[in-house]
Amino acid sequence: VTLPVTGALVDAGSTGVKVGRLSKSAGAKATGPETVTVQTAKVGAAPRVHLKAKTPGKVTVRVDVSGYRHAIGGDWASRLRLVDITACADAAAAEGCAKSTPIPTRYDAASGSLTGEVELGSATVERSTATAADAPAAEFSATVMAVSGASGSSGDFAASDLAASSSWSAGGASGDLSWSYPMAVPPSIAGLEPEVSLGYSAQSVDGRATSTNNQPSWVGEGFNLGQGFIERHYVGCADDMTGANTTVKTGDLCWKSDSGKSNNETWDNATLSFGSHSGALVRVGNTNTWRLRRDDGTRVEKLTGAFHTAAGGEYWKVTTTDGTQYFFGK
Repeated sequence: VTLPVTGALVDAGSTGVKVGRLSKSAGAKATGPETVTVQTAKVGAAPRVHLKAKTPGKVTVRVDVSGYRHAIGGDWASRLRLVDITACADAAAAEGCAKSTPIPTRYDAASGSLTGEVELGSATVERSTATAADAPAAEFSATVMAVSGASGSSGDFAASDLAASSSWSAGGASGDLSWSYPMAVPPSIAGLEPEVSLGYSAQSVDGRATSTNNQPSWVGEGFNLGQGFIERHYVGCADDMTGANTTVKTGDLCWKSDSGKSNNETWDNATLSFGSHSGALVRVGNTNTWRLRRDDGTRVEKLTGAFHTAAGGEYWKVTTTDGTQYFFGK
């Protein structure tokens, strides 16, 4: 490939590689080799590019990765970068090369290409076979390859450190790994700061079945940042005809009936999930007060007047035995 002095990039045939002389500034004459030989070989998803020239110097190399940038998940293409593997060019892959050198790389998401400056400085001497009198001809070469790094413009995919500030434990024969990290919270006026921590359990993912709701939590797969909730149970109306608020078998969902309620609205159910204060709630008569079925003294009230429009602004207030109040849905 003959490289123009303008520094413009030139296609190296059908290799998917473009090469150009190095231009220091706009309008200035580009420097570096005038001609470069480009050879490519496929290693896995990405190509390995071998460059050689008669004179040393830097060249600009652009590698087209648009054809396979979505071959691997995790936004793999945004983490690709060029590395110089000249020291072990015969290795099957750059990952196996202990002497690879990272090259500052620009990834263009629009064109799906990687661009970097490559130094052709490794000289080899090849003796011509034309006549014995021919002088040795030096060639300056470099071999580069696109490999993925741990981070890119879409985020960091490196393994998280099990730092001393967090706590973790292995589950032995169970195969579980649990991890938790305490999170700082701003001080409150009354001095009642909540304790917040991020928890992870590998076993919580392994134990899921296809018949359950297996969506990841709002902080990621296997992680939990549970702040507590109150929920109602629903079942198919056709499976809840006794004491329910329906008399017709349909495919709709109805609030699950509970014949154990002490009031005349057997379908009005709720369950509290809030640390040690968890379990089915039982309504006290026809009042707005509820108690845990296994009563631990926690008082639960269903109130209205919140700033949302669902069910008349319905929300819940939970008062624990130490007098602390918690609000859900307000």
